[in-house]
Amino acid sequence: MSSTTWIVPSIRPAAPFVMAYRLHFSSAAAETLRFSASADERYALYLDGERVGQGPERGDGENWFFERYELAVAAGAHTLVALVWTLGPEASPLAQMSVRHGFWLDGGSASSALSTATGEWQCMRVGGLLFRENFTRVPSFYAVGVDLQIDGAAFPWGVRSGTGEGWEPAARVVEPPKRYRITGELEEMHALREAILPPMFQQTLHLGRTRHVETLEPGTDTLLQAVQSARHDAAAGAAWDAMLAGNGAVVIPAGAEVRVIVDLDNYYSAYPILTTMGGAGSIVTLTWEESLYHTARMQRPPDKGNRSEVEGKFFYGISDRFLPDGGAGREFETLWWRAGRYVQFHIVTGREALTISDFRLRETHYPITVRSSFSAADDRFAPLHKLGIRTLEMCAHETYMDCPFYEQLMYVGDTRLEILTHFTLDTDSRLPRKAVELFDRSRDGFGLTASRYPSHVRQLIPTFCLWWVQAVHDFSRWRDDAPFVRERLAGVRTVLECALAHRVRSGLLGLMPGWNFVDWVKGWTTGIPPMGADGTHCAINWQLVLALDAAAELELEFGDAELAARYTRLAGEQTALILQHYWDAEAGVFRDDTDGKYLSQHSQCLAAISGRLPLSHMDALRRTLPALVEEGKAWPVSIYYSHYYLEALRALGLGAQWLAKLEDWFELNNLGFRTTPECGVESRSDCHAWGAHPVYHSYSTLLGIRPGKAGFAEVEIRPLPCALAQLSGKMVHPLGMIEVTLDRSRAGRLAATVTLPPGLAGKFSYGESTVELRPGVTTSLDLPEPGTGASESAGAQTPGEPASASRITDATRVPSTALPSGV
Repeated sequence: MSSTTWIVPSIRPAAPFVMAYRLHFSSAAAETLRFSASADERYALYLDGERVGQGPERGDGENWFFERYELAVAAGAHTLVALVWTLGPEASPLAQMSVRHGFWLDGGSASSALSTATGEWQCMRVGGLLFRENFTRVPSFYAVGVDLQIDGAAFPWGVRSGTGEGWEPAARVVEPPKRYRITGELEEMHALREAILPPMFQQTLHLGRTRHVETLEPGTDTLLQAVQSARHDAAAGAAWDAMLAGNGAVVIPAGAEVRVIVDLDNYYSAYPILTTMGGAGSIVTLTWEESLYHTARMQRPPDKGNRSEVEGKFFYGISDRFLPDGGAGREFETLWWRAGRYVQFHIVTGREALTISDFRLRETHYPITVRSSFSAADDRFAPLHKLGIRTLEMCAHETYMDCPFYEQLMYVGDTRLEILTHFTLDTDSRLPRKAVELFDRSRDGFGLTASRYPSHVRQLIPTFCLWWVQAVHDFSRWRDDAPFVRERLAGVRTVLECALAHRVRSGLLGLMPGWNFVDWVKGWTTGIPPMGADGTHCAINWQLVLALDAAAELELEFGDAELAARYTRLAGEQTALILQHYWDAEAGVFRDDTDGKYLSQHSQCLAAISGRLPLSHMDALRRTLPALVEEGKAWPVSIYYSHYYLEALRALGLGAQWLAKLEDWFELNNLGFRTTPECGVESRSDCHAWGAHPVYHSYSTLLGIRPGKAGFAEVEIRPLPCALAQLSGKMVHPLGMIEVTLDRSRAGRLAATVTLPPGLAGKFSYGESTVELRPGVTTSLDLPEPGTGASESAGAQTPGEPASASRITDATRVPSTALPSGV
């Protein structure tokens, strides 16, 4: 791109502030305007007072995105307005990056009069906005920016249409075309690139029902006042319900103080839009919350109980404040969306009654289209999938997010599981691709990826760097994009070299720079497991093995065969060291530390899924892994790390224990959850998509559908033997639908039907049987259940296609030190 011209105010205010930019123009005839736009930090775009766009898509200075627009206009006069806000590092969400304030629009040759380089743009600072922290009262780390107050008496209500006084010519700033000067100095500039993602899904909704309406004593602190049904005003609640449905208005008399708690009945991420009339001198505080609490003072762990219950509970939450000026049709809207299930109105009126004419939500999230479907004989799976899919939607926006309420940050550990779940539901790979790439671009001078990105405060979790290598490998298997994967290999190599450089004298991987987080486990300080005197941990060393093996496959398929051989050799050497230093043969477990003091499920899980254990060790883990926690001998995995626990049970063939673990999710529906929580029932966050992975496992483990080759060029279907009598599903593939039906109604037999899309071949493996699957064909199978003693081959399948029976073992590899040289 050539140099770019941005517009700014002639005197830039100190952050936080909001600027409005307007351009009057005329069209001689009906036409379609085509242009690109971006801003720093963010913008909302209006054409003749109607909102037509927003952005920019979240990125960083070296990946500053712009959106393309095509807008139809009639002949005549028109006005473009961009509201651009710059909150600065102290007030903006932690995920918001910035170079410097400005607005950019390029109309190209066809619409050059619109461009910020040539058009007669004007600007005005938007008054009546106050950004402050003291409205928000939440129990833990909070990183989504400060609260907003809109003073209707000072806000320029015609600004979205470009009317009103106080406009002045905008100044221009020209940014160079290249990131570096000829002498190598770094330029302060936005490295513009076209947005990767489609527009966010948005819909306007009238919804919600009142759970509590009460008149308060003047000056009541609602944080300290529990909900009591005896104080509920049912008649007022009915009026509020009608207004929420878009059927009327509610009037709060002068000199009153009320609070109204609205249950949205689901979890939403949305822009709240409140329309008022009259009420000069009133204060409306709008607070969002995921759940109410049993205690007025926060305690840890939080005590929330059933998420659908409000009686006797207290309301914390994230607040914005609106101050009506008495005018009619005043529409208050936040700059950024809020999230949660509950909304509380705390209204204090002055000398004038306040009419609330309308309250609606503009829901927003990434446009995930759920194309896959799954059903099971156990009717608890349907609400589980509903829970998981809603969680993924709420944690997918311009990036993936750990949670929409507290942080809105994209962490590697969370994102890997979100991507896998996304892959089983939709063929769209734009958001997964962006996530993997941004983490690659976040690498520091040591070569390690940031733990979360984008973020204007850098954080390093070295274990997440190793999970990023796995995420690249996942992408290479589930989607066919060889050039993209090759571009990631340099990052994979630097991450591994940095990790290998932190091996201690024994050769084991020691502590790496940053926060050596593994999992949220009670008894582990900030998620860091206790380690031995040498500063090593078994699970972290297994992570290195997994990353090395993943990198070896990446190099063999897309890169350097010599590097692949080196990574395979190193993985084998590391496996041998782990067996030497951590394996407790008498107990049949891997100890967490070389001193043999500590024990967790985590080390066993990664060992089991490594594919590198001798059969004797796998047999031992089959006996010990499920019993460790039941007997109180080991630290358990959290809802996050249970992904690896489920993967381990799959590798060990423990179907009964696998299904038993899902009880943790089945119980969520009974406790009123609408999304999966961060750590369990008593979690800080009620919406964490790292807990949505049972949706992924329903397709990839219960039905057994996984890529058989890189780029999903073939499919391998290996269902988990378990007690579910019937299972069926359709899972998306770039070539079409993969359909699987499983029936275990006959004792000792599995009846299976598989249909592959044209162009996709594969195989079906179950117990000792393996059957080749042909593209575009429906294959019917009749197979013995594992352990029944039957040795017959598969039953009837596609005409003229003989069945094959081959030994399938869980241990697919042994340490490479035992292999011939060069393997």
